[in-house]
Amino acid sequence: MRNIQAEIQEELDRIEKTRDVEIIHAIESGSRAWGFASPDSDYDVRFVYAHKRDWYLSVFAKKDVIERPCDEVLDISGWDLKKACGLFKKSNGALLEWIQSPIVYRQVPEKYELLKELANCCFRVAPLFFHYRAMFKSSFMKIQETGEAKLKTYLYALRPAFCCDWLLKRRTMPPVEFFKLAEFIFQASENNEFEQELHVLLNRKGNAKESETMPRSPVLDANLEKMLDQFENYPPLVDKGPDSQDIEQLFRKFF
Repeated sequence: MRNIQAEIQEELDRIEKTRDVEIIHAIESGSRAWGFASPDSDYDVRFVYAHKRDWYLSVFAKKDVIERPCDEVLDISGWDLKKACGLFKKSNGALLEWIQSPIVYRQVPEKYELLKELANCCFRVAPLFFHYRAMFKSSFMKIQETGEAKLKTYLYALRPAFCCDWLLKRRTMPPVEFFKLAEFIFQASENNEFEQELHVLLNRKGNAKESETMPRSPVLDANLEKMLDQFENYPPLVDKGPDSQDIEQLFRKFF
């Protein structure tokens, strides 16, 4: 039987040695981090890494991504620190989720704290709202195209929809864990039918294969349609971006 945890650590060690980099923060992304993995869900390991200081003193552009798709179960890839800083400036949703993933494989504590500073410095509601709304709309459109849908497609629509709602009401980074989002959505709601349907979906997903489908749910469809209409007609969001000088100063602290 495979020891996935050991394989992940071995691969991270191999990356550091062969690429001469330091992995600052390595985490699980996707359904396992979100909390609704299927028994056959793969492992999506993502990380931020840094080269030695002199690597960044080149006049030529260099590859800033490391990708190691191992097999159908294990997928490992990471972004260079400088690339990550550029994405932080854009308030990149995927990267901000990496910073607060509940499943951490490796971490350099003092440098991780700098990553958190970058995340806090660069967080903006508007680009994140547009990011999650686009994910929500894309997944919901897939559901609408057929008479049945994959269990995970419903959850891939519901999660970004809940993130949008969180952003509009709390103006903070939504939690990675889906149960925290759902708890927030339903704590002030009396929509028991929607909540019960979601619990049924989550229970099925936890015991089903990734590819399993279900008949269309009128309850889920109606609530997703309502949220999509709300988000698409929400007044334009505008917020000020971070100061580039602040990002530059934080980047230099890593060396």
